[in-house]
Amino acid sequence: MRVVKSIDEFKEALNYRSEELVQLYDEPVLFDFSQSDRRPFFVSTLLHGNETSGWEAIRSLVSEALENEGIPSFLLLLGNLPAAERNLRHLAGQPDFNRIWDRGDTPYHQWAREVLEFVRAKHPWYSLDIHNNTGPNPHHSIITSLDESTLQSARLFSQNAIFAQQPPGVLTRRCAEFSIALTIEAGLPQDPHSTIRALNFIQKLWDRQDIPSINFSDLKIFENSVRVVLENAAELTSEDVPHFAPFLHRFNFKTIPAGTKLAKLAKPKTRLIALDEQQQDRTEDYLSYDGSNILVRQDTIMSMYTEDPLIVRQDCVCYFLNTLDAESITNSRLAV
Repeated sequence: MRVVKSIDEFKEALNYRSEELVQLYDEPVLFDFSQSDRRPFFVSTLLHGNETSGWEAIRSLVSEALENEGIPSFLLLLGNLPAAERNLRHLAGQPDFNRIWDRGDTPYHQWAREVLEFVRAKHPWYSLDIHNNTGPNPHHSIITSLDESTLQSARLFSQNAIFAQQPPGVLTRRCAEFSIALTIEAGLPQDPHSTIRALNFIQKLWDRQDIPSINFSDLKIFENSVRVVLENAAELTSEDVPHFAPFLHRFNFKTIPAGTKLAKLAKPKTRLIALDEQQQDRTEDYLSYDGSNILVRQDTIMSMYTEDPLIVRQDCVCYFLNTLDAESITNSRLAV
């Protein structure tokens, strides 16, 4: 694990765009500017190399802070820099860098354990993982806890939040063990507003030690009950990926009606499956096959829909959501 504490080295890194950082670091790097008298604010970004708004926000915010009052106590993790060089989520042969934070015996999992041990020992008060949407979704937050501080934090970023119990191995879930933790999906990486959203959110919190007290009663909380994936994706090529119905992204965070065509099979051997949070196959409940056409079996709320064959192979097609009401939230808290 590479740790950098030199402010001069960090200033040099700020001159580099995400695709250029590999010129300085050919591996992930953790910048440690924690202070002994203040719990640090932990930021991670570029876990997916093609999701660049977090680094652009940091570059702008830190450059301005260094010219003025200086930087607060904080830690910064820059993740998959070789993938960022190629503007890819991850390289062939690599795992998804936001799926390695649970058990595993690869060198990537070992690195993730070292990062977690280091960050945990610094006692951060807040952990923020910055991502970009994979499709034209509304910007939103992803939470793995339903405590009041987390919900206030989520509302500070957006009116929409997803309570995520899957996929396994995400960084925010592990950070929630020792700090308030949030993932933000800031918007599409090519949209400059995504960088502005991330910058504004960091600026509200990074020099604090607590969440501003705000009313979060209008926060819309969804649960990602089902993840739609391409079966045996690692064994397939982009030519094997089904042809997805265009314009379905208009249903992101909205109800997609039963009977809607989701995709058409490109080859008979391919299959879309729906997995719940226990990774159990729920395909028969949510999808139906009419010849080569794949249909949505029941009315359901959809999010993170993508037509990109590479993202489908590396991650998923979309999520199906349930809404969480006040009683569900209370029961989830009691179950902890």
